[in-house]
Amino acid sequence: MKRIIFVLIIVLFMFSLLPIRLYSLMVKQTEFAAVSNSTKEIILSELRGEIYDCNMKKLVNNTQENIIIVHPEKENSDLLYNLIDENEYSRLLECFDSGKPFVCNSVIDNEKFPTAEIFRRYTDSGFCCHVVGYINAEDNKGVSGIEKSFDTLLKEDNRRLLYVYNTTAQNKILAGGRNEIVSQNYYSVKGVQLTIDYNIQKIAENAMWLYGVDKGAVVVMDSSNGEIRAMASTPKFNQNDIQSSLDNKDSPFINRAVNSYCVGSVFKLVVAATAVKEGKTNFVSYCNGSVSISEKTFACSSHTAHGNVDIRKAMAHSCNTYFIRLALELGAEKILATAENMGFGKSFTLADGFFNSSGTLPQIEDVMNNGEIANLSFGQGGLLSTPLQVACCYSSAVNGGNFIEPKLIKNFVNADGGFYNNKSSQYVYRAFAKGESDILKDILINDFTEGTCVSSKPENCIAGGKTSTAQTGWIDEKGEEILHGWFAGFVQTSGTVYTIVVFKENAVSGSEDCGPVFKEIAERIANNY
Repeated sequence: MKRIIFVLIIVLFMFSLLPIRLYSLMVKQTEFAAVSNSTKEIILSELRGEIYDCNMKKLVNNTQENIIIVHPEKENSDLLYNLIDENEYSRLLECFDSGKPFVCNSVIDNEKFPTAEIFRRYTDSGFCCHVVGYINAEDNKGVSGIEKSFDTLLKEDNRRLLYVYNTTAQNKILAGGRNEIVSQNYYSVKGVQLTIDYNIQKIAENAMWLYGVDKGAVVVMDSSNGEIRAMASTPKFNQNDIQSSLDNKDSPFINRAVNSYCVGSVFKLVVAATAVKEGKTNFVSYCNGSVSISEKTFACSSHTAHGNVDIRKAMAHSCNTYFIRLALELGAEKILATAENMGFGKSFTLADGFFNSSGTLPQIEDVMNNGEIANLSFGQGGLLSTPLQVACCYSSAVNGGNFIEPKLIKNFVNADGGFYNNKSSQYVYRAFAKGESDILKDILINDFTEGTCVSSKPENCIAGGKTSTAQTGWIDEKGEEILHGWFAGFVQTSGTVYTIVVFKENAVSGSEDCGPVFKEIAERIANNY
Protein backbone atom coordinates (compact mmCIF):
# COMPACT_ATOMS: atom_id res chain seq x y z
CA MET A 1 0.00 0.00 0.00
CA LYS A 2 2.83 2.38 0.87
CA ARG A 3 4.44 1.57 -2.46
CA ILE A 4 1.27 2.47 -4.35
CA ILE A 5 0.97 5.77 -2.47
CA PHE A 6 4.62 6.56 -3.27
CA VAL A 7 4.10 5.89 -6.97
CA LEU A 8 1.03 8.11 -7.00
CA ILE A 9 2.98 10.93 -5.34
CA ILE A 10 5.73 10.62 -7.97
CA VAL A 11 3.19 10.69 -10.81
CA LEU A 12 1.44 13.72 -9.37
CA PHE A 13 4.78 15.49 -8.97
CA MET A 14 5.70 14.80 -12.59
CA PHE A 15 2.36 16.16 -13.79
CA SER A 16 2.88 19.28 -11.67
CA LEU A 17 6.14 19.95 -13.53
CA LEU A 18 4.48 19.78 -16.95
CA PRO A 19 2.91 23.29 -16.89
CA ILE A 20 6.22 24.73 -15.76
CA ARG A 21 8.00 23.02 -18.65
CA LEU A 22 5.39 24.17 -21.15
CA TYR A 23 5.67 27.73 -19.87
CA SER A 24 9.44 27.55 -20.15
CA LEU A 25 9.24 26.37 -23.76
CA MET A 26 6.79 29.14 -24.61
CA VAL A 27 9.07 31.77 -23.11
CA LYS A 28 12.08 30.42 -25.00
CA GLN A 29 10.13 30.38 -28.28
CA THR A 30 9.00 33.96 -27.64
CA GLU A 31 12.56 35.01 -26.93
CA PHE A 32 13.73 33.21 -30.08
CA ALA A 33 11.06 34.96 -32.11
CA ALA A 34 12.07 38.29 -30.63
CA VAL A 35 15.69 37.69 -31.58
CA SER A 36 14.66 36.53 -35.08
CA ASN A 37 12.73 39.75 -35.74
CA SER A 38 15.29 42.08 -34.17
CA THR A 39 16.97 43.18 -37.43
CA LYS A 40 15.37 46.33 -38.81
CA GLU A 41 16.21 48.85 -41.48
CA ILE A 42 15.61 52.40 -42.57
CA ILE A 43 15.94 53.63 -46.16
CA LEU A 44 18.70 56.19 -46.53
CA SER A 45 18.29 56.74 -50.27
CA GLU A 46 16.35 55.34 -53.25
CA LEU A 47 17.55 55.72 -56.83
CA ARG A 48 16.21 55.23 -60.32
CA GLY A 49 18.32 53.92 -63.20
CA GLU A 50 21.05 55.93 -64.87
CA ILE A 51 20.72 58.31 -67.82
CA TYR A 52 24.03 58.69 -69.66
CA ASP A 53 25.37 60.93 -72.40
CA CYS A 54 26.94 59.52 -75.58
CA ASN A 55 30.29 59.12 -73.78
CA MET A 56 28.74 57.37 -70.75
CA LYS A 57 28.93 60.45 -68.55
CA LYS A 58 26.08 60.53 -66.04
CA LEU A 59 23.34 63.10 -66.59
CA VAL A 60 21.65 62.11 -63.30
CA ASN A 61 22.83 60.68 -59.97
CA ASN A 62 26.09 62.56 -60.44
CA THR A 63 26.16 64.65 -57.27
CA GLN A 64 27.00 63.15 -53.89
CA GLU A 65 26.15 64.47 -50.46
CA ASN A 66 26.91 63.27 -46.96
CA ILE A 67 24.20 62.40 -44.47
CA ILE A 68 24.43 61.30 -40.86
CA ILE A 69 22.43 58.60 -39.08
CA VAL A 70 21.24 59.60 -35.62
CA HIS A 71 20.19 57.19 -32.87
CA PRO A 72 17.35 58.64 -30.77
CA GLU A 73 19.31 59.01 -27.53
CA LYS A 74 19.32 62.00 -25.22
CA GLU A 75 23.04 62.57 -25.51
CA ASN A 76 22.66 62.75 -29.31
CA SER A 77 19.83 65.24 -28.91
CA ASP A 78 22.02 67.45 -26.75
CA LEU A 79 24.90 67.10 -29.20
CA LEU A 80 22.80 68.00 -32.25
CA TYR A 81 21.39 71.03 -30.48
CA ASN A 82 24.87 72.54 -30.52
CA LEU A 83 25.72 71.47 -34.08
CA ILE A 84 22.73 72.39 -36.28
CA ASP A 85 20.49 75.43 -36.66
CA GLU A 86 17.39 75.87 -34.55
CA ASN A 87 14.85 75.24 -37.32
CA GLU A 88 16.48 71.96 -38.34
CA TYR A 89 16.71 70.88 -34.71
CA SER A 90 13.01 71.61 -34.12
CA ARG A 91 12.12 69.49 -37.13
CA LEU A 92 14.19 66.58 -35.84
CA LEU A 93 12.66 66.56 -32.34
CA GLU A 94 9.77 64.45 -33.62
CA CYS A 95 12.28 61.93 -34.94
CA PHE A 96 13.73 61.50 -31.46
CA ASP A 97 10.26 60.62 -30.18
CA SER A 98 9.91 57.82 -32.76
CA GLY A 99 12.51 55.64 -31.08
CA LYS A 100 14.05 54.77 -34.47
CA PRO A 101 17.31 55.90 -36.09
CA PHE A 102 16.80 58.75 -38.52
CA VAL A 103 18.68 60.75 -41.15
CA CYS A 104 19.98 64.28 -40.75
CA ASN A 105 21.03 66.07 -43.94
CA SER A 106 23.03 68.79 -42.20
CA VAL A 107 26.76 68.63 -42.77
CA ILE A 108 28.25 67.58 -39.43
CA ASP A 109 31.82 66.48 -38.85
CA ASN A 110 31.52 64.40 -35.70
CA GLU A 111 32.69 60.84 -35.12
CA LYS A 112 29.73 60.19 -32.84
CA PHE A 113 27.39 59.78 -35.83
CA PRO A 114 27.58 57.14 -38.57
CA THR A 115 27.78 58.77 -42.02
CA ALA A 116 26.82 57.73 -45.54
CA GLU A 117 27.33 59.14 -49.02
CA ILE A 118 24.19 59.26 -51.12
CA PHE A 119 23.50 60.42 -54.68
CA ARG A 120 21.19 63.28 -55.59
CA ARG A 121 19.14 62.59 -58.72
CA TYR A 122 19.37 66.16 -60.01
CA THR A 123 21.47 69.25 -59.51
CA ASP A 124 19.73 72.58 -58.88
CA SER A 125 21.06 74.02 -62.15
CA GLY A 126 18.41 72.37 -64.34
CA PHE A 127 21.09 70.99 -66.64
CA CYS A 128 19.54 69.23 -69.65
CA CYS A 129 16.22 69.33 -67.76
CA HIS A 130 13.93 69.34 -70.81
CA VAL A 131 15.51 66.16 -72.15
CA VAL A 132 15.98 64.31 -68.85
CA GLY A 133 12.60 65.44 -67.48
CA TYR A 134 11.62 65.02 -63.85
CA ILE A 135 9.88 62.64 -61.46
CA ASN A 136 7.03 62.99 -59.00
CA ALA A 137 8.72 62.85 -55.59
CA GLU A 138 5.67 61.26 -53.97
CA ASP A 139 5.49 58.11 -56.11
CA ASN A 140 8.92 58.17 -57.83
CA LYS A 141 7.17 58.15 -61.21
CA GLY A 142 8.51 59.87 -64.33
CA VAL A 143 6.45 62.89 -65.36
CA SER A 144 8.28 64.23 -68.42
CA GLY A 145 11.23 63.65 -70.74
CA ILE A 146 13.32 60.49 -70.60
CA GLU A 147 12.17 59.93 -67.02
CA LYS A 148 8.65 59.42 -68.37
CA SER A 149 9.58 57.61 -71.60
CA PHE A 150 11.53 54.91 -69.75
CA ASP A 151 9.78 55.04 -66.39
CA THR A 152 9.44 51.24 -66.03
CA LEU A 153 13.04 50.57 -67.06
CA LEU A 154 14.44 53.21 -64.73
CA LYS A 155 12.45 51.89 -61.74
CA GLU A 156 12.95 48.15 -62.17
CA ASP A 157 16.24 47.78 -60.24
CA ASN A 158 14.76 49.08 -56.96
CA ARG A 159 18.09 50.67 -55.99
CA ARG A 160 18.27 51.38 -52.26
CA LEU A 161 20.84 52.25 -49.62
CA LEU A 162 19.78 50.96 -46.18
CA TYR A 163 20.84 51.39 -42.58
CA VAL A 164 20.43 48.03 -40.83
CA TYR A 165 20.32 47.79 -37.02
CA ASN A 166 19.32 45.39 -34.20
CA THR A 167 16.60 45.93 -31.61
CA THR A 168 15.73 44.26 -28.36
CA ALA A 169 12.49 42.38 -27.66
CA GLN A 170 11.14 45.69 -26.40
CA ASN A 171 11.91 47.31 -29.78
CA LYS A 172 14.76 49.35 -28.36
CA ILE A 173 17.97 49.79 -30.34
CA LEU A 174 20.30 47.03 -29.19
CA ALA A 175 23.48 48.47 -27.71
CA GLY A 176 26.49 46.87 -29.36
CA GLY A 177 24.27 45.20 -31.96
CA ARG A 178 24.59 45.21 -35.72
CA ASN A 179 24.65 48.72 -37.18
CA GLU A 180 25.72 48.92 -40.81
CA ILE A 181 25.02 50.51 -44.17
CA VAL A 182 23.86 48.01 -46.79
CA SER A 183 23.48 48.46 -50.56
CA GLN A 184 20.60 46.86 -52.45
CA ASN A 185 21.63 47.44 -56.08
CA TYR A 186 22.38 51.03 -55.05
CA TYR A 187 25.44 51.25 -57.28
CA SER A 188 23.87 49.54 -60.30
CA VAL A 189 24.95 50.93 -63.69
CA LYS A 190 21.81 49.92 -65.63
CA GLY A 191 20.11 52.65 -67.60
CA VAL A 192 19.63 54.53 -70.86
CA GLN A 193 22.36 56.07 -73.02
CA LEU A 194 21.41 59.19 -74.97
CA THR A 195 23.05 60.78 -78.01
CA ILE A 196 23.49 64.00 -76.02
CA ASP A 197 27.11 65.07 -75.49
CA TYR A 198 27.50 66.50 -71.97
CA ASN A 199 30.17 68.98 -73.06
CA ILE A 200 28.28 70.29 -76.09
CA GLN A 201 25.05 70.51 -74.06
CA LYS A 202 26.90 72.56 -71.46
CA ILE A 203 28.38 74.83 -74.14
CA ALA A 204 24.90 75.41 -75.61
CA GLU A 205 23.30 76.21 -72.25
CA ASN A 206 26.14 78.53 -71.24
CA ALA A 207 26.05 80.36 -74.59
CA MET A 208 22.31 80.99 -74.25
CA TRP A 209 22.84 82.39 -70.77
CA LEU A 210 25.86 84.47 -71.84
CA TYR A 211 23.99 86.19 -74.69
CA GLY A 212 20.61 86.59 -73.02
CA VAL A 213 18.48 83.99 -74.80
CA ASP A 214 15.99 83.89 -71.94
CA LYS A 215 13.22 82.24 -73.99
CA GLY A 216 14.45 80.05 -76.78
CA ALA A 217 16.25 76.89 -77.80
CA VAL A 218 19.44 75.45 -79.25
CA VAL A 219 19.80 72.19 -81.16
CA VAL A 220 23.17 70.73 -82.13
CA MET A 221 23.14 67.65 -84.38
CA ASP A 222 25.76 65.41 -85.91
CA SER A 223 24.71 65.81 -89.54
CA SER A 224 26.23 62.47 -90.57
CA ASN A 225 23.92 60.30 -88.44
CA GLY A 226 21.16 62.52 -87.03
CA GLU A 227 22.34 62.09 -83.44
CA ILE A 228 21.33 65.05 -81.27
CA ARG A 229 24.38 66.30 -79.35
CA ALA A 230 22.59 69.14 -77.56
CA MET A 231 18.97 70.07 -76.97
CA ALA A 232 18.71 73.13 -74.75
CA SER A 233 15.63 75.16 -73.93
CA THR A 234 15.10 78.26 -71.81
CA PRO A 235 13.87 79.13 -69.32
CA LYS A 236 15.00 76.04 -67.44
CA PHE A 237 13.29 74.60 -64.36
CA ASN A 238 14.62 73.21 -61.10
CA GLN A 239 13.89 69.47 -61.00
CA ASN A 240 14.35 69.53 -57.22
CA ASP A 241 11.77 72.29 -56.77
CA ILE A 242 9.03 71.90 -59.36
CA GLN A 243 6.60 74.08 -57.42
CA SER A 244 8.78 77.17 -57.89
CA SER A 245 8.37 76.93 -61.69
CA LEU A 246 4.64 76.24 -61.89
CA ASP A 247 3.61 79.89 -61.76
CA ASN A 248 6.36 81.18 -64.06
CA LYS A 249 4.63 83.11 -66.86
CA ASP A 250 7.46 82.23 -69.25
CA SER A 251 6.40 78.55 -69.27
CA PRO A 252 9.68 76.83 -68.33
CA PHE A 253 8.22 73.33 -68.80
CA ILE A 254 7.86 73.85 -72.58
CA ASN A 255 10.70 72.27 -74.54
CA ARG A 256 11.09 74.97 -77.17
CA ALA A 257 13.46 72.82 -79.22
CA VAL A 258 10.51 70.65 -80.30
CA ASN A 259 7.81 73.34 -80.27
CA SER A 260 6.77 75.07 -83.51
CA TYR A 261 7.21 78.76 -84.33
CA CYS A 262 7.16 81.23 -87.21
CA VAL A 263 10.26 80.58 -89.28
CA GLY A 264 11.24 83.48 -91.52
CA SER A 265 14.31 83.62 -93.73
CA VAL A 266 16.04 80.40 -92.64
CA PHE A 267 13.43 78.86 -94.99
CA LYS A 268 15.17 80.54 -97.94
CA LEU A 269 17.55 77.57 -97.97
CA VAL A 270 14.58 75.44 -99.09
CA VAL A 271 13.88 77.77 -102.02
CA ALA A 272 17.58 77.76 -102.89
CA ALA A 273 17.61 73.95 -102.69
CA THR A 274 14.63 73.78 -105.05
CA ALA A 275 16.47 76.04 -107.48
CA VAL A 276 19.55 73.80 -107.30
CA LYS A 277 17.46 70.69 -107.99
CA GLU A 278 15.71 72.41 -110.91
CA GLY A 279 18.93 73.78 -112.43
CA LYS A 280 18.01 77.41 -111.71
CA THR A 281 21.17 78.45 -109.83
CA ASN A 282 21.99 81.01 -112.54
CA PHE A 283 18.74 82.92 -111.91
CA VAL A 284 19.51 86.66 -111.55
CA SER A 285 17.15 89.45 -110.47
CA TYR A 286 17.39 93.19 -109.90
CA CYS A 287 16.48 94.42 -106.38
CA ASN A 288 15.46 98.04 -105.85
CA GLY A 289 14.47 97.45 -102.20
CA SER A 290 10.92 96.21 -102.69
CA VAL A 291 8.59 94.39 -105.04
CA SER A 292 4.81 94.60 -105.55
CA ILE A 293 2.96 91.30 -105.88
CA SER A 294 -0.85 91.01 -106.03
CA GLU A 295 -1.25 94.66 -104.99
CA LYS A 296 0.94 94.15 -101.93
CA THR A 297 4.44 95.58 -101.49
CA PHE A 298 7.12 93.29 -100.05
CA ALA A 299 10.26 95.05 -98.83
CA CYS A 300 13.79 93.89 -98.25
CA SER A 301 15.29 94.45 -94.81
CA SER A 302 15.53 98.20 -94.12
CA HIS A 303 14.27 98.70 -97.71
CA THR A 304 17.85 98.19 -98.91
CA ALA A 305 18.30 98.06 -102.68
CA HIS A 306 20.71 95.22 -103.51
CA GLY A 307 20.97 95.84 -107.27
CA ASN A 308 21.70 92.86 -109.50
CA VAL A 309 21.52 89.74 -107.34
CA ASP A 310 22.36 86.09 -107.92
CA ILE A 311 21.53 83.21 -105.58
CA ARG A 312 24.72 83.52 -103.50
CA LYS A 313 24.39 87.26 -102.94
CA ALA A 314 20.65 86.91 -102.29
CA MET A 315 21.26 84.39 -99.49
CA ALA A 316 24.06 86.44 -97.96
CA HIS A 317 21.97 89.64 -97.89
CA SER A 318 18.66 87.84 -97.28
CA CYS A 319 17.14 89.60 -100.30
CA ASN A 320 13.37 89.16 -100.18
CA THR A 321 12.72 90.46 -103.67
CA TYR A 322 15.10 87.92 -105.21
CA PHE A 323 13.54 84.96 -103.41
CA ILE A 324 10.01 86.12 -104.22
CA ARG A 325 10.82 86.24 -107.93
CA LEU A 326 12.73 82.94 -107.73
CA ALA A 327 9.79 81.27 -105.95
CA LEU A 328 7.36 82.52 -108.58
CA GLU A 329 9.67 81.10 -111.24
CA LEU A 330 9.86 77.70 -109.48
CA GLY A 331 6.22 77.40 -108.38
CA ALA A 332 4.78 76.52 -104.98
CA GLU A 333 4.37 72.80 -105.68
CA LYS A 334 8.09 72.19 -106.16
CA ILE A 335 9.05 74.33 -103.15
CA LEU A 336 6.61 72.50 -100.88
CA ALA A 337 7.87 69.12 -102.10
CA THR A 338 11.47 70.13 -101.30
CA ALA A 339 10.42 71.46 -97.89
CA GLU A 340 8.75 68.17 -97.01
CA ASN A 341 11.79 66.29 -98.27
CA MET A 342 13.98 68.35 -95.91
CA GLY A 343 11.84 67.65 -92.84
CA PHE A 344 9.22 70.39 -92.64
CA GLY A 345 5.78 69.21 -91.58
CA LYS A 346 7.19 65.98 -90.08
CA SER A 347 6.65 64.77 -86.52
CA PHE A 348 9.56 62.80 -85.05
CA THR A 349 9.24 60.36 -82.15
CA LEU A 350 12.46 60.68 -80.14
CA ALA A 351 11.31 58.26 -77.42
CA ASP A 352 8.02 56.86 -76.15
CA GLY A 353 5.81 59.91 -75.58
CA PHE A 354 8.67 62.30 -76.49
CA PHE A 355 7.60 63.97 -79.74
CA ASN A 356 8.70 66.78 -82.00
CA SER A 357 5.76 68.92 -83.12
CA SER A 358 4.96 68.49 -86.81
CA GLY A 359 4.57 72.25 -87.18
CA THR A 360 2.64 73.48 -90.21
CA LEU A 361 3.71 73.04 -93.81
CA PRO A 362 1.09 74.71 -96.03
CA GLN A 363 -0.73 72.55 -98.55
CA ILE A 364 -0.70 73.46 -102.23
CA GLU A 365 -4.25 74.86 -101.96
CA ASP A 366 -2.96 77.32 -99.32
CA VAL A 367 -0.49 78.93 -101.75
CA MET A 368 -2.46 79.23 -104.96
CA ASN A 369 -1.91 82.95 -105.67
CA ASN A 370 1.29 84.93 -106.13
CA GLY A 371 0.95 86.79 -102.83
CA GLU A 372 0.84 83.54 -100.89
CA ILE A 373 3.84 82.19 -102.82
CA ALA A 374 5.69 85.44 -102.03
CA ASN A 375 5.08 84.95 -98.30
CA LEU A 376 6.22 81.34 -98.47
CA SER A 377 9.45 82.29 -100.27
CA PHE A 378 10.87 83.92 -97.15
CA GLY A 379 9.26 81.62 -94.58
CA GLN A 380 6.17 83.63 -93.63
CA GLY A 381 2.45 82.97 -94.07
CA GLY A 382 1.14 79.79 -92.45
CA LEU A 383 4.54 78.08 -92.16
CA LEU A 384 5.51 76.92 -88.65
CA SER A 385 8.51 74.81 -87.72
CA THR A 386 10.54 73.60 -84.75
CA PRO A 387 14.25 74.20 -84.14
CA LEU A 388 14.74 70.43 -84.48
CA GLN A 389 13.07 70.40 -87.91
CA VAL A 390 15.24 73.30 -89.06
CA ALA A 391 18.30 71.36 -87.86
CA CYS A 392 17.21 68.37 -89.96
CA CYS A 393 16.69 70.64 -92.97
CA TYR A 394 20.16 72.18 -92.75
CA SER A 395 21.78 68.81 -92.03
CA SER A 396 20.39 67.38 -95.27
CA ALA A 397 21.86 70.34 -97.15
CA VAL A 398 25.42 69.95 -95.79
CA ASN A 399 25.91 66.21 -95.17
CA GLY A 400 26.04 65.12 -98.80
CA GLY A 401 22.30 65.21 -99.40
CA ASN A 402 20.82 62.64 -97.00
CA PHE A 403 17.77 63.31 -94.89
CA ILE A 404 18.32 61.49 -91.59
CA GLU A 405 15.67 61.23 -88.91
CA PRO A 406 16.91 62.78 -85.65
CA LYS A 407 17.99 60.36 -82.95
CA LEU A 408 18.05 60.83 -79.16
CA ILE A 409 18.36 57.26 -77.79
CA LYS A 410 21.73 55.61 -78.48
CA ASN A 411 21.77 52.41 -76.38
CA PHE A 412 20.58 50.68 -73.25
CA VAL A 413 23.04 49.66 -70.53
CA ASN A 414 22.79 46.35 -68.67
CA ALA A 415 23.90 45.44 -65.13
CA ASP A 416 27.41 44.53 -66.34
CA GLY A 417 27.86 47.90 -68.04
CA GLY A 418 27.46 46.37 -71.49
CA PHE A 419 25.22 47.73 -74.22
CA TYR A 420 22.18 46.20 -75.77
CA ASN A 421 21.01 47.97 -78.87
CA ASN A 422 18.26 50.48 -79.30
CA LYS A 423 16.16 48.67 -81.92
CA SER A 424 14.02 51.62 -82.94
CA SER A 425 14.18 52.27 -86.69
CA GLN A 426 15.67 55.46 -88.08
CA TYR A 427 14.64 56.35 -91.60
CA VAL A 428 17.17 57.74 -94.04
CA TYR A 429 16.67 58.76 -97.66
CA ARG A 430 18.47 60.81 -100.29
CA ALA A 431 17.10 64.34 -100.51
CA PHE A 432 19.76 65.68 -102.89
CA ALA A 433 22.55 64.45 -105.07
CA LYS A 434 26.03 64.91 -103.59
CA GLY A 435 26.82 67.69 -106.06
CA GLU A 436 23.61 69.55 -105.16
CA SER A 437 24.46 69.32 -101.47
CA ASP A 438 27.94 70.70 -102.16
CA ILE A 439 26.43 73.75 -103.89
CA LEU A 440 24.10 74.44 -100.94
CA LYS A 441 26.95 74.05 -98.46
CA ASP A 442 29.06 76.50 -100.45
CA ILE A 443 26.19 79.02 -100.53
CA LEU A 444 25.96 78.87 -96.72
CA ILE A 445 29.73 79.30 -96.36
CA ASN A 446 29.55 82.38 -98.60
CA ASP A 447 27.01 83.94 -96.20
CA PHE A 448 29.87 84.64 -93.79
CA THR A 449 31.81 86.66 -96.38
CA GLU A 450 29.15 89.37 -96.89
CA GLY A 451 25.72 90.37 -95.66
CA THR A 452 23.77 89.60 -92.50
CA CYS A 453 25.97 86.79 -91.12
CA VAL A 454 29.42 88.41 -91.22
CA SER A 455 29.52 89.38 -87.54
CA SER A 456 28.60 85.81 -86.54
CA LYS A 457 31.45 84.14 -88.43
CA PRO A 458 33.36 81.71 -86.19
CA GLU A 459 37.14 82.10 -86.21
CA ASN A 460 39.61 79.51 -87.53
CA CYS A 461 37.08 76.98 -88.81
CA ILE A 462 34.85 76.17 -91.77
CA ALA A 463 31.27 77.26 -91.12
CA GLY A 464 28.17 78.50 -92.88
CA GLY A 465 24.78 79.78 -91.84
CA LYS A 466 21.68 81.89 -92.32
CA THR A 467 19.91 84.43 -90.12
CA SER A 468 16.18 84.98 -89.77
CA THR A 469 13.94 87.55 -88.13
CA ALA A 470 10.42 86.16 -88.33
CA GLN A 471 7.27 88.23 -88.04
CA THR A 472 4.66 86.62 -85.78
CA GLY A 473 1.65 88.89 -86.24
CA TRP A 474 1.42 89.22 -82.44
CA ILE A 475 1.53 92.66 -80.83
CA ASP A 476 3.11 93.31 -77.42
CA GLU A 477 1.90 95.69 -74.71
CA LYS A 478 3.85 98.54 -76.35
CA GLY A 479 1.96 98.07 -79.60
CA GLU A 480 5.00 96.63 -81.39
CA GLU A 481 5.08 93.38 -83.34
CA ILE A 482 6.78 90.46 -81.61
CA LEU A 483 9.61 88.99 -83.68
CA HIS A 484 11.37 85.63 -83.43
CA GLY A 485 15.09 85.38 -84.11
CA TRP A 486 16.85 82.40 -85.72
CA PHE A 487 20.32 81.40 -86.76
CA ALA A 488 20.79 78.09 -88.57
CA GLY A 489 24.07 76.77 -89.89
CA PHE A 490 26.92 74.34 -89.49
CA VAL A 491 30.51 74.06 -88.31
CA GLN A 492 32.95 71.56 -89.76
CA THR A 493 35.57 69.91 -87.55
CA SER A 494 38.25 67.47 -88.66
CA GLY A 495 35.87 64.53 -88.64
CA THR A 496 32.32 65.81 -88.19
CA VAL A 497 29.92 68.40 -89.55
CA TYR A 498 27.67 69.70 -86.76
CA THR A 499 24.41 71.46 -87.56
CA ILE A 500 23.58 74.24 -85.09
CA VAL A 501 20.21 75.99 -84.77
CA VAL A 502 19.59 78.87 -82.37
CA PHE A 503 16.12 80.28 -81.74
CA LYS A 504 14.91 83.15 -79.55
CA GLU A 505 11.39 84.36 -78.84
CA ASN A 506 10.75 88.11 -78.78
CA ALA A 507 14.04 88.96 -80.46
CA VAL A 508 15.39 92.15 -81.98
CA SER A 509 16.84 90.20 -84.92
CA GLY A 510 18.36 86.84 -85.71
CA SER A 511 21.81 88.29 -86.34
CA GLU A 512 21.85 90.34 -83.12
CA ASP A 513 20.30 87.83 -80.71
CA CYS A 514 21.14 84.41 -82.14
CA GLY A 515 24.29 85.00 -84.19
CA PRO A 516 26.61 85.43 -81.18
CA VAL A 517 25.23 82.21 -79.66
CA PHE A 518 25.93 80.32 -82.88
CA LYS A 519 29.45 81.74 -83.04
CA GLU A 520 30.24 80.81 -79.44
CA ILE A 521 29.01 77.23 -79.85
CA ALA A 522 30.72 76.74 -83.22
CA GLU A 523 34.08 78.03 -82.01
CA ARG A 524 33.99 75.93 -78.86
CA ILE A 525 33.17 72.78 -80.83
CA ALA A 526 35.82 73.54 -83.47
CA ASN A 527 38.42 74.01 -80.72
CA ASN A 528 37.37 70.74 -79.02
CA TYR A 529 35.55 72.66 -76.31
